[in-house]
Amino acid sequence: MDISEVVDLALRGKRVFQDDLLRKADETGWSVAHELSVRRKLPVDFVDWDIADNTGYTVAHSAAFLGTLPESFDHFHLADENGSTIAHILARRLDWERLSRVPKEVLSMRNSQGKTPVDVIKQIGNAEIDRLKKLLGE
Repeated sequence: MDISEVVDLALRGKRVFQDDLLRKADETGWSVAHELSVRRKLPVDFVDWDIADNTGYTVAHSAAFLGTLPESFDHFHLADENGSTIAHILARRLDWERLSRVPKEVLSMRNSQGKTPVDVIKQIGNAEIDRLKKLLGE
């Protein structure tokens, strides 16, 4: 059974949420869990946030990007091959509620560009200020 067949079963309401099936992946490492995350169909009791593709992009990265991490999530340190943590993604989304629960040591983790999640927020803030100035003709 390939990844699309497993995802298909899950989307039709079949219980396929066993570890081995959730970890089933294609040649890029994109797993059933990644695909279900993108489709916002992960089971409510999902806990295998560290399932990663070949670039280190985890199911948690996908859920963070989509804003679908559960309240109980606490693996903010997970990083992809570029060093971008879940906290970096939350910073890009300005997800203040979840960022408030990120441990300080994770907020100081740098990605491959040398940026911390705090730096990401500052960069977004500066870009927004520049956009506002442009709108105001300054």
